Amino acid sequence: MKLLIRGKNKYATLYTALILFMLLAPFMIGIKSPLVPLFFYGVILSVLRLLNLKKKTFRLFFGLALIAFSFDFIATRIVFPITGEVAISLKLISTAAYLLFLAGAIRFLLIRIFLEENVTTDTIKGGIAVYFMIGIFWALLYGVLITCNAQALTLEEPIVFIDLLYFSFTTLSTLGYGDIAPSTGMARNLAVLEAVFGQLYIAILVARIVGLHSMKTPDA
Repeated sequence: MKLLIRGKNKYATLYTALILFMLLAPFMIGIKSPLVPLFFYGVILSVLRLLNLKKKTFRLFFGLALIAFSFDFIATRIVFPITGEVAISLKLISTAAYLLFLAGAIRFLLIRIFLEENVTTDTIKGGIAVYFMIGIFWALLYGVLITCNAQALTLEEPIVFIDLLYFSFTTLSTLGYGDIAPSTGMARNLAVLEAVFGQLYIAILVARIVGLHSMKTPDA
């Protein structure tokens, strides 16, 4: 994996993997193969390793990824899935670990992207990849909400993860079709925060890219 994402294309594999995930997600409903989560954990960890993360910090990321995958596998992917409150508890632990993993990865990648002195195509791909990771992060937060309160989001059909992704990205981009709506105070607050965060992220990223480009452009 590391051989695929070194040099000037350190963000390209992450960008490509996330694009593929968004395109293939509707076809992966009900699939219990552990290969998909393993692939994405591996891609993110490889990018973090490539960016010279400290060994202790990298081990922390690796541990969080291992906890998230292990508890999710035990709860939903074994031959005889665990059900009831035990399954819910395991899933919440898995999601919490995944949220911490994503939050740390997003923070670290953002710092590295905004510290770049030159704007390249790979830098832009990194910014887009982080945007996708933010959408996935919020989808997981909504997943925690509906696990604790099934009425947090309203939809005529039972809500699955692809619905959470859809709601998250329509909120992040402030598109908001309204077919899925937050129906509790916490859900509404999270939706507002995500919409604000999404707009600020785009504005700051574009400002940073334009600023760096202007610094490299000689005066007319």
